[in-house]
Amino acid sequence: MIFIYRTAVLLAVFLLAAAPVHAAKNTREAESLKNQGNALYMKGNVDGAIELWRKAIKADSTYSEAYNNLGVAFYEKGEYAQSIENLCTAVMLDRKYEKAFNSLGNSYLAVGEYDSAKVCFERSISLKGKVAQKQVNLGNALYGLGDVDGAVAAYRKAISIDKGYAPAHNNLGAALQRKGDRAGAEKSYRQAITLDKNYASAYTNFGTLVFDEGRGDLGKAVEYFLRAIELNPADVQAHYNLGLVHFRNKDTQNALASLKKAAELDPKDPDIQYALGLVYRERNQAADARKSFEAALGLDPGHESAKTALGMLGGK
Repeated sequence: MIFIYRTAVLLAVFLLAAAPVHAAKNTREAESLKNQGNALYMKGNVDGAIELWRKAIKADSTYSEAYNNLGVAFYEKGEYAQSIENLCTAVMLDRKYEKAFNSLGNSYLAVGEYDSAKVCFERSISLKGKVAQKQVNLGNALYGLGDVDGAVAAYRKAISIDKGYAPAHNNLGAALQRKGDRAGAEKSYRQAITLDKNYASAYTNFGTLVFDEGRGDLGKAVEYFLRAIELNPADVQAHYNLGLVHFRNKDTQNALASLKKAAELDPKDPDIQYALGLVYRERNQAADARKSFEAALGLDPGHESAKTALGMLGGK
């Protein structure tokens, strides 16, 4: 199902609108239910917490904290439409709820609504600005919008607030890498790993930097990708890039294993299917190669490389 989310302009208008009037009910009961839900959430029982927070809202339909908690829980479950709906209600009820604005921004990020995410993060920062995580979140929204310079500035602002915040260094590295500043990117990734030796994403990014054309240090890249996978077995990018390294090394067996795992974790990525097709073609498995190239085109009909590769296979 495809959901249509608010644009940044509509969100800005919505933030300025008058809050809806609700009839307050049993506030004491609502708070008790909210606290019970919090306790279940801390124990890992997200669905049980959601049920109690919904009951809290039935007891008091103006309870912004319960809406916020629901939004955060649905975000964790990957149910972004419901997350956005509840968080929007939370910030409508409380225009100064900086945590809810930040959470709403993260939900918009998850669905690629970078304009709306930017509006939410800026609002949250305006309410409570000296938080490194918020600056990183704003940087992520700007990066998504293609404003790499703005993202770099936000990540550097985060570091100025908290020099020990590893995600700021990691994301700064990614932005600098995109700008072509390889030395700056390497320095940032190294700093992220120094600060957090278990930071899987930093190992993946550093491995990608090493693997990129012009470095060719494949052994080191493999080391970084394997470390990332050890720390986070669900790291799709690490499995995918490891498969590409193996393929460049002519190790099609391990390339196939890594790419199959990446496809299992993310079956909707056309580039993974295309890479699988290349490995199958190298192994003279034409039928499997064709299936993979067709899968890539099914996911992205405009995937020119898959079109070309499929054409090169000739007739069925």
